[in-house]
Amino acid sequence: EITQTMDHETNKTIIVNGNLQTPVVITIKVPVNTISMKLTGFGEGEDILIKNLKANVPVVIDGEKGLVTEGGKNKFSETDMWGFPYLKPGRNLITTDKVNSNIEIRYKERWI
Repeated sequence: EITQTMDHETNKTIIVNGNLQTPVVITIKVPVNTISMKLTGFGEGEDILIKNLKANVPVVIDGEKGLVTEGGKNKFSETDMWGFPYLKPGRNLITTDKVNSNIEIRYKERWI
């Protein structure tokens, strides 16, 4: 498993080895209550919008299990996305509209 971190950054390029797209597990923490946060780059042009983030309570978007939780409780109803996040082989530019955040991205390279 590979872990990438965006600590108070608005963008990061992740280069994924392998030849298949791979699901990701994203963990987000914000230091203050935040109305919404937008993430891009997880899939083909698909944005993720998470609403009502609580200070220091982790939000996990789990592309492997198909879950969205905040502090272990279901948060799917406050998340806007078309599908669960994944990374494609090669270069992936990940962005967020909130610099005041810590985002951890975990994935496994996939080969066929």
